[in-house]
Amino acid sequence: MRIRFLPTSPNNGFYNMAMDEALFVSGLPTLRFYTFVPPAVTIGRFQKFNPSEFPQNMDIVRRLTGGRAIIHKGDLTYSVVVPLDSVLGKTAPEVYKKIGEMFQVGLNMLNIPAELVKSKLNPDYVNKVSCFSASARYELQLEGKKILGSAQKVENEKILQQGSLFVDSENENFNQLGVEQIMGKEFEIEKIVFAVREAFVKSGINIIAGELTDKEKELIDNLLPKYHTLE
Repeated sequence: MRIRFLPTSPNNGFYNMAMDEALFVSGLPTLRFYTFVPPAVTIGRFQKFNPSEFPQNMDIVRRLTGGRAIIHKGDLTYSVVVPLDSVLGKTAPEVYKKIGEMFQVGLNMLNIPAELVKSKLNPDYVNKVSCFSASARYELQLEGKKILGSAQKVENEKILQQGSLFVDSENENFNQLGVEQIMGKEFEIEKIVFAVREAFVKSGINIIAGELTDKEKELIDNLLPKYHTLE
């Protein structure tokens, strides 16, 4: 299976979420990494929004996927679009686990001893504000602390998975520690991207450098107004 790899890019939260939806609508198998400039908060598709629970100086954007809130500052975000029953798995949970394994392998290549742990679903998960304050399915952990939060949307026999690897917490993501804080050293974002991409390649997935299609670019522009609201 061929998966298109898009260049890592910094964009604002509205554009990033519009782009992920455009990729999902397009349906072309795609892997991309990105960051948020300026920093922003994304909240889950069904999460209740209470302004007092979030930073007042950041854009707040609703994701297409579920899950809880993430403050995107010092993290590395990714999105994957694949058909169901692909090389990444035949079901949504299998895709979730497989992507977690790719991050584990990539981080291990950088001597970061991350582990993929099967976690018990916290029954109070829906009442948590932060994605990192609860575990579900398989979670990537470092020294017992969750470092990768992911969520999915499945529709029309395809899946979108979005996730955030917490690299540098800067003490602002609901007090969640990042990889750098846990390890006590800095890691270059591009080296993490390269290592995780290599993990995909070594697992037998054909990763091909690509770019947005004209149709996807047009769709992003059309979707942007939607993401400037929290409806």
